[in-house]
Amino acid sequence: MFHGQPYCESCDYEGPNFMWSYHHHAGLSVLLCDKVTHQLRTVHIDDRPEFFDHSKTEDELDAVFEDVITKTVAQEARENEYHVNVVPFALAKGGKTTLRCPRCATLLHWRATGIS
Repeated sequence: MFHGQPYCESCDYEGPNFMWSYHHHAGLSVLLCDKVTHQLRTVHIDDRPEFFDHSKTEDELDAVFEDVITKTVAQEARENEYHVNVVPFALAKGGKTTLRCPRCATLLHWRATGIS
């Protein structure tokens, strides 16, 4: 239900603006980064009944999310791409990330862009 976006303070690059946390009926998106070019893209994961199975504990639901994300990344990631866990960026004070800007290679920052 939280939206965010990596951006560059040096060259004004703006990465994808996406919903990185789950929201019922909307799913979520994951961020992928190319190891060579630093290009960023998102892959959307549609909502699924197993995401809100009330018979499961919170830990079990977390495991379901992780499994679906892992499988989606394995299917969708290109040769040099990896999954970026954006939670630490979203929670960090100052908003600095460990991602390099695809244009100028400086470290990107993170901005919260909304709540659904």
